[in-house]
Amino acid sequence: MKMIEKLRPPAAMFDEYAAPFTFQQPKAEQATPMLTLDGVSTGYGDKTILRNVNMRIDPEDRIALIGVNGNGKSTFAKLLAGDIKPTGGTLAKGKKLEIAHFAQHQMDKLKPDWTPFEHVVELMPTESEAKRRSRLSQMGLTKSRMDTLAKNLSGGERARLLMGLITFGGPGMMILDEPTNHLDIDSHDALVHALNDYEGAVLIISHDRHLIEATCDTLWIAEGGTIHELDEDLDSYQRSITSNKESKGSGGGKGGGNKLSKQEAAAKRAEVAPIKAGIKDTETKIARLKVEISKIDAQLDDPKIYNGAPERLIALGKDKARLAADLETAEERWLALSAELESAERA
Repeated sequence: MKMIEKLRPPAAMFDEYAAPFTFQQPKAEQATPMLTLDGVSTGYGDKTILRNVNMRIDPEDRIALIGVNGNGKSTFAKLLAGDIKPTGGTLAKGKKLEIAHFAQHQMDKLKPDWTPFEHVVELMPTESEAKRRSRLSQMGLTKSRMDTLAKNLSGGERARLLMGLITFGGPGMMILDEPTNHLDIDSHDALVHALNDYEGAVLIISHDRHLIEATCDTLWIAEGGTIHELDEDLDSYQRSITSNKESKGSGGGKGGGNKLSKQEAAAKRAEVAPIKAGIKDTETKIARLKVEISKIDAQLDDPKIYNGAPERLIALGKDKARLAADLETAEERWLALSAELESAERA
């Protein structure tokens, strides 16, 4: 009985609904390139943080900016977002380009004594309540949390709300600085799916390897006071860091030679995304089926049930047989999808 009691918390965990994210698609077609940096320097006051940055960003780029803390990653994000200005060189930006910038310190932009609904009313003053709540639902907030004060939301819920607000108008590019810090596992996976569905450019600053590998096909690195493209993969880069060796990499902007491989990487992401989603859904189903079976087992282990109406006992037996069959089918599906994923990732 003590062992059965221990099964109840997982049951509650699996019953919680993790709502998906949906980012607004870019509202305007973007020029190519969207952004170019030619010999750009920037910093704060008299202190230069980055210098001689020569890069470009195109409309469908998926870039992960990595590097040791303190080397200017967040400074570069602020530069692109327009929060700080270049102190040298030229930064050219497309006329129609709007950039959404998410960073942890921006949580302060939320009004703590406003509900998520009130935040959206400010952006949709003439729309109906139904449309406002629909937009909140797209941000991944459940109905029960739409009227909760922002200060009483969890860290993950505040992150969802902020991401939804800064992308409200359909930006052409998103810059996400450590976006998964406050997200639980399900919200993390929902963010991955949302980013892969988003059609604009993305630049992610993160130590989250899974997020990078699932959403990005180009690595940039902040090191030596500048930004350049990294020719290594993450494995090679991490080995070079742990062995205290200098990372390889070629400075300068992106050349045409990488374009095909980037397109192939994007195509592979699109190919495996539904397989990964199927695996996750199947894992959730397996977990729930096991919980339901354990509940029936707990009832069958109670001697009192055998003193009651036999119909109840028969019904429990039938339910267990049905759930066991469903579990076997789900496990077979999981094995098939896992094999399909392994085959797709090898190709």
